[in-house]
Amino acid sequence: MKRLVTLATAFAMAAIPFVVLAQEPAPVNPVAPDAVASAIGQVVYQRYCGACHGTTGRGDGPLAKELRSKVIDLTKLAAGNGGKFPFFQVVQVIDGRRASKGHGSPDMPVWGEIFPKTQGSESPNPETAVARMTHYIWSIQTPPAPASFEPAPRTRN
Repeated sequence: MKRLVTLATAFAMAAIPFVVLAQEPAPVNPVAPDAVASAIGQVVYQRYCGACHGTTGRGDGPLAKELRSKVIDLTKLAAGNGGKFPFFQVVQVIDGRRASKGHGSPDMPVWGEIFPKTQGSESPNPETAVARMTHYIWSIQTPPAPASFEPAPRTRN
């Protein structure tokens, strides 16, 4: 009996790493826009987004009038979400995991697909570039950037 318990314990312990590996890590909720990420994100934003969304994020870039879809005012995302900046929704729209009216169409590229193919995002990888841009967009919210955020979505196993 003692040998059976020892064997069962060994199998259970061996399975733990596989259970842990199968779970997707939950995103870390930022508590406020990160100043360093935001500063770098501003450079990335101006390079890739400013032509349509404008240098201040208000949807008034030089190409905005040429597009089929109205370019949204990125400075009002928190105001339109009960005062909480929808950090992870913005990340998912930029990288293409969440559908958006203009995102993914010829008007709005899916940056998560484009960043790996380009130079100049000032980031070591596409995820970092998207996160930095999101911190910048959070920092330009009007009224000023709220210290609250919309919690990360819970993942189900």
